[in-house]
Amino acid sequence: MGGADDKGRLVGARCIKYYPDKDGTGGWANNDFVVFRYGDVLMMKAEALIRQGKDLSTAIDLVNQIRGRAFPNNPEQLFKENSFNLDSLYNERGREFVWEMHRRTDMIRFGKFEDPLLFKPSTNGEEYRRIFPIPTSAIMSNPNLDQNPEY
Repeated sequence: MGGADDKGRLVGARCIKYYPDKDGTGGWANNDFVVFRYGDVLMMKAEALIRQGKDLSTAIDLVNQIRGRAFPNNPEQLFKENSFNLDSLYNERGREFVWEMHRRTDMIRFGKFEDPLLFKPSTNGEEYRRIFPIPTSAIMSNPNLDQNPEY
């Protein structure tokens, strides 16, 4: 993405989701650190409604509250009942929460973790990779721990 030119200046595309503190000095900034966003609450509620087979129009309204910020003058970009399902929600979560470390968990929850992607081969038959191995140091220090299967 970004890099340096021949004079050492930083150049190239950047993903700046939250504007950096221009007054920050010495590695300290006065920016807030986002742990949990209201948009995530709306998306989780929409997902729960879809998975329960309940009110699809309410789920769409919740997601469109978030999507509407990106397309305030483009109502044709909002989801409609005939263009919204669990896969649409999965893809929208990928766009909305880019750089926020949600994707791996979403891939597992939506059953897409074993699918091949651009920079990730298929992991069919390797469902054990959905959970991480327990570090050897933890197992050595606690005899009650057993390593997760397949590791």
